[in-house]
Amino acid sequence: MAYYKKIIEKHPKSTYAKRMPYKIACLYKRQKNYEQAEYWYMKQRELYGCPDYGSSATYSLAMLYKNNLNDYVKAVEVLENYKKWYPSGSRKESVLYQLAVCYEKLGKKEEALAFINDALENCSDVICVEGYNELLDKIQAGAKQ
Repeated sequence: MAYYKKIIEKHPKSTYAKRMPYKIACLYKRQKNYEQAEYWYMKQRELYGCPDYGSSATYSLAMLYKNNLNDYVKAVEVLENYKKWYPSGSRKESVLYQLAVCYEKLGKKEEALAFINDALENCSDVICVEGYNELLDKIQAGAKQ
């Protein structure tokens, strides 16, 4: 990590430096140092908000909150920001799906249904459709209770 930090420090405008905060964040996440991972994912957008690495860092930060910290409120906030900052981002349908999952976990069934339906409308992958339909069934079953 020291090497990556040195690149940012010595060559901040280089093409290589533009992806370093994201790489550092991923390394910290792998080490389960979530506080530092969070810091570096956010630093990616601060230093280099370019769509490629900025969108990857934003999505990864949301997944850190959702999957590692079980903080669905923060995950929703970051995913909503992703939609705003990267409206045609490559993870659009996945963002919609993850928003549905988070809202379902938060007990907000109507929001979850809206996002899973939106994800289904935007999905072209048969495998994804199956997973999305499973979540749709789960949300609908929970809404009836």
